[in-house]
Amino acid sequence: ETRKQTMAKKGGSMATAAEFQHADELLREYLVFRGFLGTLKMFDKERANDKAKQYQAERIAEQIISYITSFEIANLMELWRYLDARFFSRLDTRFNKTTKRLEQSIKRYYVIHCVQTGNHNKCRDFFEYLSDELCGDDEWRPWFVLPFLRNTETPPEFEPYFNKNWQELLSVSIHNFLSTVMAYVPLPQIIGFDRIQRENVTLRNTVDAQYRELLGIHSTIGSLKRKNAELAASSGKPQVLRAPGNSLSGSSGGATSTSSPTLGIADLDPEIAAYDPTRASMSKLRNPLNRQMGISGATVKKAATGQSSSGFQCKCTKEFRGLRDNVVLAKFSGDGDLLAAASKDKIKIFRAALSELTGSPITTCDTQSDVTCLAWNGTQVNTPNKLFLTGHSNGTVKWWNPETGSCFLETKTEHIKKRVEQISFAPNGLKCIISSCVPRSSSSHGPTGPPSSLVLWNVKLSRAETLFEIQPPSAVVRAIDFNHNGSCFVTGADDGHLRLYDVASKQPVMVFRAHEKSMDCVRYKGDETSVFTVGSDNMVVEWSIHMAGKVLNSFHLPAIEEVKKSKSSVLQPHSMGLSPDGKHLLVSPPCGLYELIPPADGNSSKMESVSVSGLPTVGIQQVDWHPASNMMFASVGQHDSYVKFWELSSTQ
Repeated sequence: ETRKQTMAKKGGSMATAAEFQHADELLREYLVFRGFLGTLKMFDKERANDKAKQYQAERIAEQIISYITSFEIANLMELWRYLDARFFSRLDTRFNKTTKRLEQSIKRYYVIHCVQTGNHNKCRDFFEYLSDELCGDDEWRPWFVLPFLRNTETPPEFEPYFNKNWQELLSVSIHNFLSTVMAYVPLPQIIGFDRIQRENVTLRNTVDAQYRELLGIHSTIGSLKRKNAELAASSGKPQVLRAPGNSLSGSSGGATSTSSPTLGIADLDPEIAAYDPTRASMSKLRNPLNRQMGISGATVKKAATGQSSSGFQCKCTKEFRGLRDNVVLAKFSGDGDLLAAASKDKIKIFRAALSELTGSPITTCDTQSDVTCLAWNGTQVNTPNKLFLTGHSNGTVKWWNPETGSCFLETKTEHIKKRVEQISFAPNGLKCIISSCVPRSSSSHGPTGPPSSLVLWNVKLSRAETLFEIQPPSAVVRAIDFNHNGSCFVTGADDGHLRLYDVASKQPVMVFRAHEKSMDCVRYKGDETSVFTVGSDNMVVEWSIHMAGKVLNSFHLPAIEEVKKSKSSVLQPHSMGLSPDGKHLLVSPPCGLYELIPPADGNSSKMESVSVSGLPTVGIQQVDWHPASNMMFASVGQHDSYVKFWELSSTQ
């Protein structure tokens, strides 16, 4: 510890394993966000073979000793050459002799260990491996005889090396030398920034603690002054009361004046008086430290409490009617101008722009078969050639013009199975993923091949482009979501597994079990550092996208007996919507709104339930958030032939 403090004073600083781990996570998160999945794979591969052991001297020293005791001369020399090229060669020239002596001692320790354990063959292998290097060295010439000596023969000049004390001192010397070298390695800015951030948090907490202490002192002073005034009024004589450890007098004689008024908050320095972490006015915080860090008082309070302070009222402002049968699906277009509502074999298109909410359909699409899924071509507002696709229970995919209500293309290929489960477009609308399966009831007499498929479809060329592998083949993908640039996508399947696919490599880069039962929904978080999933086990979970299987948040949906399974097989048990600003999550059934609270002070983000008056928790089967408004969404009832349009308003 003393050595570390000395190095810090000289300008050196050793990073901890936790700091390297955090920096690696930040880098992985950035690569996933940018869609650089090939770079991510190479990074993970090289990190797994990290020879520098996160610059931890103790781990490097243990690796060196491990190679010696396991007789791995090739690995030992490879590691030493790496350290020499990466660190030792960049040291000041005065360290050259120390480095050479230490290398000589490590090699001699290897030979001595071979002789002590009776592995003379390993000893001969050592000299054969380094023959070109050692033959011309006079210091090593006597050592060539060691492989051929009997165990009872130990020349006097080698006796010090067979001493246990020498071997222990060598281990300590290796550790001390590596610690010194690593302490002088300049740290990258990403680790330095993380340290500064933690220091700022510590300083902020210190300021808060000192402010509370200051308030306590002034409260005591005010109380004493009031008592002094009361005693003076009752006795007719001024009384002197002092706060413990504090003098109210500014004179050297110790006399206390009673003419000064009681000291309150208003008498404090304006900067201190304005800083009150217990009040809602913290948004007007003028504390110099927080102003420098760009942190408002409201942010500090909300992050400290970890509670959602918002509440909403909800009312139905419009009903989209025109379908005779129960509505099974309802989705907004990427720009929010249109809403498609599907019943069993018909689809109605409504104007859904906030300035054109008429509630009457503009076109009707006759699907002639059961609709199982629906998707608009892209989530980007400027997506060209607006169209939408529907998947059907007979294995067909139909392409629709929403303005005319006409089906201009019908697709059914060998890559698409008997039932289309899910369709999801890339954000630019040029490609889509189609998930299909052979229903288990008909798998025994169905076509040969895997029972499920996941196909990347080229929209412009109207053909299958990539067939993604699903393991096990029986897993059926029921939920899909692309990242912002379409370079990768996540899927949720009926086996409860979450899979992250790289479009370029055509392979899953992450697979883990997310739910005990089937997964109903999956959505990327706005910053794409995590994904939200909802399963038929009634669990809503936020998963880290750069650490497989790491749970960031989770909660269990309340059980409501009135929520029954629909008679239609096309409905999923749960649906999920994310507001455009990424701050609220809507889950149904049972219908509930959850606020996503950003992380603060190095803590993880949180999900808090939000009170919404006027929103029924029972009866809403599916929800979809309006892409152009953070306060409006559509819902489909369990047995309704219309779509409701809801508007939220804050109660604050």
